[in-house]
Amino acid sequence: MRAKVDEQAHLLSANNRLRYAVYLISVQQARVENLTAAGLNAALAEDLLCLMNAILRNFIRHRQLILDSIERGHQ
Repeated sequence: MRAKVDEQAHLLSANNRLRYAVYLISVQQARVENLTAAGLNAALAEDLLCLMNAILRNFIRHRQLILDSIERGHQ
């Protein structure tokens, strides 16, 4: 039972991190758009946005691993 509680806590944490990551990505996307609209160099901001999206994909994979672990525990 302890492992199930731990996995549920991990899932909640993963969900919270995903939600926050999506928020931060939307903020960064707005920065890129504002820089571009102002005619400024947005290359570094775009690079950061790309890295943030890569991290988001890893967060999603991590969440899926947690879900898989929970599912195995129910079998």
